[in-house]
Amino acid sequence: YSEVDMEEFKKSPVKRELLSFATAMGRSCAPSLKTRYQYDPSNPLVGLSPATASLHGSLRAMTETWLKDIPPDTQAKARFGNPSFRSWHERLVERSDGIIRCILDCHRLHRSEQQQSDADGMLSYPDG
Repeated sequence: YSEVDMEEFKKSPVKRELLSFATAMGRSCAPSLKTRYQYDPSNPLVGLSPATASLHGSLRAMTETWLKDIPPDTQAKARFGNPSFRSWHERLVERSDGIIRCILDCHRLHRSEQQQSDADGMLSYPDG
């Protein structure tokens, strides 16, 4: 990519969405000083933003459901890794756009007015 491409990106709505998304994800992972977030393994989604909960669900499906659908090949005599990983990775590639789209949609639909205001305020600072 060139400098011209980077300048266009800096002006694009995509930059605003990515920055807003990263801000919301960061805030949902790092509790503010006003709250005391405690992770509860029996209720893992409590306290998470919708986007982070969506990511959690996707990762959980990959580790639980996909591994049942595509178990490791215990009979394989591969030199480098398990051949079943190739099938697992193909599924990840096929579904990654949908997973990311779902996370971004959750973020867009559920962000609060304050988050929108904060993100817009950050974008108003000149790039150094």
